[in-house]
Amino acid sequence: MVGGKRKRGKPQQKKSKKKQKRGGPPKYLLDIVMPVYGEWGMLARAIGQVEQAAEGMQGEYRIIVVDNGTPPWQPSEEEPGEEPLEGEESEGITISPEEQAAPVKELLRPIDRFIRIEENIGYPGACNLGASKGNSPLLIVLTSDVYMEPGSITVLVREMDNPQVGLVGPLLLFPPDESPHGPAGGVQSAGIAFDIGGDPFHVFLAWTPENPRVKQRREMQAVTGAMFITRRSLWQQIGGLNEIYGAGTYEDVELCFEIRQRGYTVVFQPAAVGYHYVGGSIEHGAGKGGFPLSLNAMTFKGRWAQFLQWDAFRFL
Repeated sequence: MVGGKRKRGKPQQKKSKKKQKRGGPPKYLLDIVMPVYGEWGMLARAIGQVEQAAEGMQGEYRIIVVDNGTPPWQPSEEEPGEEPLEGEESEGITISPEEQAAPVKELLRPIDRFIRIEENIGYPGACNLGASKGNSPLLIVLTSDVYMEPGSITVLVREMDNPQVGLVGPLLLFPPDESPHGPAGGVQSAGIAFDIGGDPFHVFLAWTPENPRVKQRREMQAVTGAMFITRRSLWQQIGGLNEIYGAGTYEDVELCFEIRQRGYTVVFQPAAVGYHYVGGSIEHGAGKGGFPLSLNAMTFKGRWAQFLQWDAFRFL
């Protein structure tokens, strides 16, 4: 029986090696996963910023767009779309997901990927699917409502030269034009801390980005999932973003906790800067169904209560 087990084991090992050989080594240093649900204009602008944000990398990155179940769209007076053709009425016109995505596909390079899901699977699920389609050692999640400043992606990549760093988030600012969520150009996220009740919050919210405290690189308990970089090896160990959070919220904080539990640091790096149009990626799409914020907050606390650390006093 022992001999029989060994004979069965050998072919399995050979099969595994053959499969690995077909996949080949990573071709790029970085995969950039960009989920979208209907906000094609914002996504196009975000993609347009990537090249300059990754300056100096010589194109050693691949963009992976995940269309997370965008439905057909009918223009209306409330949500005006493109002007109808001459002699054609806009009423009754339906724009298919493929037609909506066409301008974005034109922005992608041959090495980039576009993936279409017929039914929305939530933000964590879409990010996980996109990540699974790449094999680069570094992985960025970038929502369509975040526009990165020149060189910012390169700064985040360089942070990963330190083998102790597991995940890095940039300084995110409210957009320079009018924003209903905070002062134009003010801080939207400079890392996430926890109050005495165990609730997370964005530190230095609405502060000027020129404040010396804002401009300090520091280790944090967590950073926002709107834009971050991590290692694929860690992502795979953890299983990516936890899809228990459904449509999304708190999956980013849990990922940071999982990484820190494995002995790696989570870093806020203010030298990397982006503008976050908060809620822009869900304004006409996923956001209509709402997010299970309260339920996810309770879920997170139930899973991580013993690891929560009150550190709000550090940012008063």
